[in-house]
Amino acid sequence: MQPPKSVNNADIHDTDHQVPVTEEEAEEKMEDEGGGVHPAAEAPAVDADETVQDQLRRLRADFDNYRKRTAKEHLLQRQHGRREAVERLLNVYDGLSMGLMKMPKDNPWRAGLEAIQAQFLSAFEALGVKKVKTVGQKFDPNQHEAIGNLPSAYPEGVICEESRAGFHDEVGLLRAPQVLVSAEKK
Repeated sequence: MQPPKSVNNADIHDTDHQVPVTEEEAEEKMEDEGGGVHPAAEAPAVDADETVQDQLRRLRADFDNYRKRTAKEHLLQRQHGRREAVERLLNVYDGLSMGLMKMPKDNPWRAGLEAIQAQFLSAFEALGVKKVKTVGQKFDPNQHEAIGNLPSAYPEGVICEESRAGFHDEVGLLRAPQVLVSAEKK
């Protein structure tokens, strides 16, 4: 629909006589026919207002969806970065744990290394990373990695020894613990 032409630029014709009229005469004729603004002139403005309101609603919805999507992406990036950092620190934790397993109980350095190991676990907890429970738990292939069987006092199918610790966070398993599962007593 084209916008109405300006009265100054267009020829306004009287429909009865087809005679050009002045701006004042055109306004008087419109007032005589129904007063004020012609109903046809109002319709495009109402349609335009509805269209603008609809576009505004759509724009708000699009922006809200964008905001939610970027917040979710930001959270996923943070989780990925945290998991990657923790996975690298797990190798250091493993080295410390292996050293403690080989170290005699009466070594004067042992208490200091155990304190460092406790600090690692505390830092992991602060990051939302927890150690997977193993010894005394029923073996679950979704949570544990069995590296062998061992006759023990535990019933068959129960974890009797942990050779490497496993960890999980709110997303899922970071690393499965390596365990020995009890077998039939010999």
